[in-house]
Amino acid sequence: MNTTLKLLFLALFQVANLFSIPQYQIIDLGLQQYTSTKVTSINDNGWVSGIIKDGGYTYIFVLDENKNLAKRAEKMFVRRPLINNSNEVFGTVIVWTGSGQWEFETDMVYKWTNPFSYFQCLYFQHLGLPWEHSWAYGINKDGNVWDINELGQILVMNSTSLTEAEDELFENKIWIYEGDDFYKIEDKNFTAGFKINNASQVLGSTVTGSVLDKNRMDKASVYDHKDKSIRIFDFPDRSVGTDINDNGQVVGTYYDPQEKIFEGFLADLSGNITKISNFEPDVISNRGEIIGTYIYGKKKDQLALWKDGTVTDLKEVVDLVDDQGNKWDSIDSIVACNNAGYLIGNGTINGHRHGFILAPIQK
Repeated sequence: MNTTLKLLFLALFQVANLFSIPQYQIIDLGLQQYTSTKVTSINDNGWVSGIIKDGGYTYIFVLDENKNLAKRAEKMFVRRPLINNSNEVFGTVIVWTGSGQWEFETDMVYKWTNPFSYFQCLYFQHLGLPWEHSWAYGINKDGNVWDINELGQILVMNSTSLTEAEDELFENKIWIYEGDDFYKIEDKNFTAGFKINNASQVLGSTVTGSVLDKNRMDKASVYDHKDKSIRIFDFPDRSVGTDINDNGQVVGTYYDPQEKIFEGFLADLSGNITKISNFEPDVISNRGEIIGTYIYGKKKDQLALWKDGTVTDLKEVVDLVDDQGNKWDSIDSIVACNNAGYLIGNGTINGHRHGFILAPIQK
């Protein structure tokens, strides 16, 4: 009898756990007439920002909740347009600056408001770049938008990729744009900044050890812009954070020197750390759902969802047939989520790369 009850309890637990895992529907964005598209952010209104490539042209685009499209052609190196809940888009474009024979290309941080206005040029504003002042003159520095929050703050760093930012030979410089100016993060213990949440907490990294120290390495850390404090997560070896939510929960990976493998982690600012085996987290929602990929084994690089201690293959909760009846070849990445539980990502359909929305299915 006890064995029967145990088996029944286990079966009920598995069924309950299955129903607790969200199921998703692919929403086609209606942009497949273009060569390729890439989504980069989604706000709580269901508006999406991203990049369209069509022939030799590159466009920043905004899609509202009814799939109405606004786009403008811009030259970009780092393609990361981000949209906030006020439907304002921020990013970095390449512009010509100087005069006469001294004209040259440089990055420029922009703000695009009211994207559906007929007079787009009136609402596409160049915010400038950070300046560093020497004893004789100011130097305009490269600046790439890494993240934004709902407080009007823009996280800017001169590096263009996570790999470059973690290269100890590359001198990172980090700024926060707020109140019409750029403010440099001066804490020398905070060497890179990747994400900023709505509590003004910046996820980044700290290089520990001296230049001559063979144990010199990056460790995941969080800089609090409000009180100018820093929290370095206590890992025995190298670690890197990839996302932070508004609750101060951080996800990333760390190297386990005993097992000689990388593992995933979920941490909070109180120092509590949860190990997530064979999982590389990319995105965490405010509800604690984590999207990432398997690190090793037969499922290496396959997308998965972590929720309440359970890892589920994403293909088990997503039907590759979208809301228009189109069959997608693959889902290649998940890049962001909003507070309504919607995910956005990029995949392949009919041999071309395009962005999509994953909408949670109501049960």
